[in-house]
Amino acid sequence: MYKRQAAGFPALAIPDGLSAVGEPVGVVFIGDYLSEPQLLAAGAAYERARAGRVAPDLDTILPALP
Repeated sequence: MYKRQAAGFPALAIPDGLSAVGEPVGVVFIGDYLSEPQLLAAGAAYERARAGRVAPDLDTILPALP
């Protein structure tokens, strides 16, 4: 039987703003085995330089939720 296992490579997803049609876009950084400190440092630097987070428009989103 096939057993799934993690690859052992850390990954970090970071928001990168909105697409032309308003959908959220993100970037994924993948590091080498045991490179979490460097990966987190690179992700933090990218977030500071890019400022990709966009606050959600809750007045539009909340009424659409069940």
